Amino acid sequence: MTSLADRYAQLRDTNRVRERALFVSPRIPSELELQARWFAGDFGKHFITTAGDKIDIVQFGTWNREAGPDFRDAAIRVNDGDPLRGCIEIDLLDRSWETHGHATNPAFEETVLHVFVDRSDREFFTRTRSNRNVPQVHIDPADLPDAFSANIPLARPGRCQAPLKDLPEERVRSVLDAAAQFRLRQKAARIRHKIDSRGRDEVLFQELATALGYKENKLPFTLITQRLPLKSLRETASDLESILFGTAGFLRAADLDIYKKSTREYVRRLWDGWWPHRDELQRLILPGKIWRHSIIRSDGWPRWRSWRATGLVFSALWLRAVSPQQNIFLKRWIIRFGIFITRSLPKRPKRKWP
Repeated sequence: MTSLADRYAQLRDTNRVRERALFVSPRIPSELELQARWFAGDFGKHFITTAGDKIDIVQFGTWNREAGPDFRDAAIRVNDGDPLRGCIEIDLLDRSWETHGHATNPAFEETVLHVFVDRSDREFFTRTRSNRNVPQVHIDPADLPDAFSANIPLARPGRCQAPLKDLPEERVRSVLDAAAQFRLRQKAARIRHKIDSRGRDEVLFQELATALGYKENKLPFTLITQRLPLKSLRETASDLESILFGTAGFLRAADLDIYKKSTREYVRRLWDGWWPHRDELQRLILPGKIWRHSIIRSDGWPRWRSWRATGLVFSALWLRAVSPQQNIFLKRWIIRFGIFITRSLPKRPKRKWP
């Protein structure tokens, strides 16, 4: 028996039903977003190079904490050959390899794959300092759903209104249920694909954090969980909170005077736990501009930073829950989180913020 999701998929294949944004605005993704989408496997694992070779991604690797390519400890297979281990670099333009100085930089010598979005006017070859040719793969962001965009279409009558308005309520509900099941099945397939590459716990951690970012901050939350995998966080469990806040970029300046005394002591502990790891994680710290502020536009009210960190704390709570340590940690974190938010919230402003 054909399911509702299958019937909806058939309608989409025949162009009788089409899903598209109401407002189409071309948007060039940032290099940081492209890196996150690549690492998440959204572009897939099988590619054809500019030279016509078949590329299979065996391991996407890890975010590089040092100078050099974007991802290290990766592995690829060329034309079904033996796995090649090394680094992967992602650029917006193919010639960025040359203009950024990668061709003469010994830190890029172990690169096994160069991924780019836009082609230059003439053919370009990626070569290392030793004149070794690096396979090139072209990716097209237009093929992906706009997962990190905050441009959500307004609810307004669309093309579906006319054919649906005269149908019985039961039929309309059936169409909506079919569309919902179809989208849910798509999400399930995407998550299943990620589990095959990274494991169930890692994917659960990333998906929870991404959901807590809501529509404005999906990208930074995704980047944090990609750059701080569960294994590394469990190895530094005592400083987990500090590392999450620090990597998010919330501990750039030690401005403690804005907090009440009790909260100030808590933030000071965050700083004390962050400093030993700061130099090692410096390259992974998110830029401040990546966070979107839906409450106010001014950064002059620093106490709202606690709200931006709320999702990080919840992610940390889940991490504690699945770690082999006692559940008492979970209870302590919940209590501390409630105290922190309560005491650090600013008073309602007298004037309306722009």
